[in-house]
Amino acid sequence: MLLAEGVDIWAVSKLMGHNDITQITQTYGHLVQEKADEENARVRKLLSGLNKKRQGDQKK
Repeated sequence: MLLAEGVDIWAVSKLMGHNDITQITQTYGHLVQEKADEENARVRKLLSGLNKKRQGDQKK
């Protein structure tokens, strides 16, 4: 649940008493990938908006 809510994987690992993220990624790797996909889409959207703004500024 913590990973799905965006809590950092290292923080979750430490809270659960693990020395590293290996067990977390093996067990919950699908959530990590889903979060990565969501964040990549978010970055693309932000960059697209910046590009459109820049193009609009150049037309002025």
